[in-house]
Formats: sequence, structure tokens, C-alpha cells
Amino acid sequence: MTSSSSPSGLSLRAQLYSLVIAIVLFSFVGSSWVSVTTTQGYLNEQMETHSQDAATRLGLSIAPFIGGEDMVMVETMIAAIFDSGYYEALMLTDRHGKVLLSRHNEVLVDGVPQWFIEAFTLTPPTMKTEINDDSRIAGVLSIKSHSGISYHKLWQHAVNNLYLSLVICIIALLLAYLILRAVLNPLAKVEEQALAVSRKQFPLINNLPMTPELKTVVKAMNLMVTNIQTTFDQMSKHAEKLTRDAFVDSLTNLGNRRALESQFRADSAEMDSSDSATFGMIQLPSLQSINTDLGFKVGDDYVCRAAYIINEEFKTFVSMKLYRVGGGSFFFTIKETG
Repeated sequence: MTSSSSPSGLSLRAQLYSLVIAIVLFSFVGSSWVSVTTTQGYLNEQMETHSQDAATRLGLSIAPFIGGEDMVMVETMIAAIFDSGYYEALMLTDRHGKVLLSRHNEVLVDGVPQWFIEAFTLTPPTMKTEINDDSRIAGVLSIKSHSGISYHKLWQHAVNNLYLSLVICIIALLLAYLILRAVLNPLAKVEEQALAVSRKQFPLINNLPMTPELKTVVKAMNLMVTNIQTTFDQMSKHAEKLTRDAFVDSLTNLGNRRALESQFRADSAEMDSSDSATFGMIQLPSLQSINTDLGFKVGDDYVCRAAYIINEEFKTFVSMKLYRVGGGSFFFTIKETG
């Protein structure tokens, strides 16, 4: 909406857009935080389950060889599992806690920002399983899942959530634009209508808004403008009538004595030494006898006819003005400049 003066603050349109953007941003931050933390907990549980399953399966596979001398087979089985890259650490100990075999992969996470890793730290637990040799414990196998893949999944989930939120934000802003345009455009027209009334113009808003409340406001404004225009027209006609009664002779429609005096003062104020003016009087001496002998109606016609003839005789003078000051008395002025 426009205004004739400089705005002292944000416009209603800017405030509503700011509100929509703020709501979308808060919704994005809140939903993203909940979604990422939920996924974080799910991935921690998934890594725990994955480590436990791997430890159980591998423990059963190497159990027949753990008590014998065939450690090469144990190392081969462990290497086949550990070299897949899904595990961060693996350790095999005997029943006394002596380390028989240990493997470790460094946790390097490429493509995931460090701030994200610090904000949403994954803590994969170390899962253990006992390896039994017949009826006694032959050793303990400990496995810890690698968190790198989970970090990638978590980061990708956050990125996808960001893209989805951006799409929702764009759709929300588009809908907000359409709704605000439907709301604010009628208000802008009402403002223009009010400003036009201050300039003595009286436009009506023909396209009514769909919103019931705004439609009521626009109808009320149209009714008010119509009433103001009616009042203004009546006052203008009344003012014109008063002016006509004050300065126009009702019989001949010529200027009367007041008009002559007003024009004489104006011309006297505007004239300089090089200008000239002619001021003359024409009298109808027979008017009184006509009124007496033939009646006032004939006398009025006689005066009107005389006014017409005088105007015709002086029509070559463009600046000539004729006045009837009363009865059969006429005055004329002819002004010539420079």
C-alpha cells in the first residue's frame, strides 16, 4: 500500500511476510532438530544391533577353532568380516582376558562437516559375545560398528530435510503472497479512494473482494463516497446558486451591480500605465412608460431585447463586458492592454 507521507515503520505487507518467514524458519529448525535427533537415536540403536549380530554370528563361526591350534582360520574369518569396512574395532581375547587378535579402523568421515559431527555425535557401543568350547568359555569377541556410514546417512537425512523445508517455505511464501494480495489490494484501493476524496474526486470500487469482512468494508466505503459526492454536489449547486443570485441579473443573465464593482476593482488593480479601458453607460429612458402602458412582461422583453442588441453591436470588442445595474441602466467595459 502506498502513502503520501514517508512510512514511520514496516508496512503491513512487510510485517506479514516477515511473520510467515519467521514461522517457516522456526518450523524448519524445530522439525529438523526433532527429525535429526530421532534419526540419530535410531542409528545408534541400529549400530548396536548390527554389532551384536555380527559378534554373535562371527563367534559361532570361529568357536570350533578357538580352542585348537588353527588360529589361521580364525584370523581369516575375522579379516573377511572386518575388512568390509562396517566395523571400527574388533578384539578377541581368551578366557583369561589375554588379547589374541585385535583390529582397528580409523574413523574418517569425508563429506560431512565437522560442526555437524560435533553437534550430533554418534556413540556406537562395543558389543561382546562369549565363545564357548563345549561347556566352558574359550574367549570373548568384542565388535564396535564403524560410525562413518551412519554419519553419512544422518547428514544426508539432514540435507534432504533442508531441501524439503525450502520447498515448503517457497510454497508457503507463494500461498502467503496470493492470500496477502487478495487481502491488501482491496485495502490499497480503499486508501486510494480516500485520498481521491480528499482531492474532491469520488471514485467507486467496482471489483469487490471475496473476503466477507473486506467486502463489507469496501461496500461501506463506496456508500460513504456516494453520500459525500451527493452532499458535495448539493453544496456546489447551492454555492453556484448563491453566486448567481449575488452577481448575475436574473432577467438578462448579465452581470449585476456587484459583478460590475468587483470586476472594476480587479481591473483597476491589474492595469498598468500602458493599458487603457473604456467605461460607458447605456440608458433605456422609455422603459418606465412601456411598463406603465403595456405591462411589466413587455417591459422585461424590451430589456432583454436591448441587452441582445447591445451585445451584438459590441461583439467586435473581444474584451467587452456588459452589465445591467438595474431597470433600464446598462454599463459596459472594454479593456485594452499595452
